[in-house]
Amino acid sequence: MRVEVRDDDGELVWSRSPVGGFTSNAYGADGTLNRLEQALEKALDQCRGELAISMNSDRVADLGGATTQINGDIPVAGMWSSNTCR
Repeated sequence: MRVEVRDDDGELVWSRSPVGGFTSNAYGADGTLNRLEQALEKALDQCRGELAISMNSDRVADLGGATTQINGDIPVAGMWSSNTCR
């Protein structure tokens, strides 16, 4: 699996694949990698929440929940994170 992170202009900022990765040393100095880490943590929290819902057959997911992107976060029904609102 390949993971790519692009900025708002569509430029590749960071990537990871089974054979290696890509980023620029300049991104460490200007704070881009710190913002990238925060975005990846939020994405991982979302993925874990979706996985927990899919693995729990007794749970009823609110499929009508909001899917509007707000500040880079996509709300996931049935998941709570300290970085998002319910």
